[in-house]
Amino acid sequence: LYFLTRSPEVRVECFEPDPRNAERLRANLAPYAGRFALREEAVGDRDGVVVFGREPTGRYGGIGFESGDRIEVRCRHVNGVLGEVLEREDRIDFLKVDTEGLERATVAAIERPLLERVGTICYETREPLNPWPERFAMSFAAEKCRLVSR
Repeated sequence: LYFLTRSPEVRVECFEPDPRNAERLRANLAPYAGRFALREEAVGDRDGVVVFGREPTGRYGGIGFESGDRIEVRCRHVNGVLGEVLEREDRIDFLKVDTEGLERATVAAIERPLLERVGTICYETREPLNPWPERFAMSFAAEKCRLVSR
């Protein structure tokens, strides 16, 4: 929502595997119809069907998250997702990775040809990772990692 309010030229690709959160997200983004795409899928370092644990509010959940409420969801490999977006766009200005505990593995799995077309990557982690130090300057504070292309 933040980026969509910055400029009428901004387009956003969203991935949300929890149907309850996807419904909320659609409602919040409705005024920007036509400028966003929402897919009810997880994104990570793997392809296939995965078990997604979630708690009642929808705030916490993820692949491997221990919870009494578990659903099966489709997970897409980050390279496939980025490749599809980059077929339509010249570049990705800002990539936010929020894969509920799999951020580091997801970022590590991104192939270099795709990274060449990404401006900034932000993700949460306790252990920062810069998969391509020659390409990205890294800053890290309060469990937030930011990689900015040089």
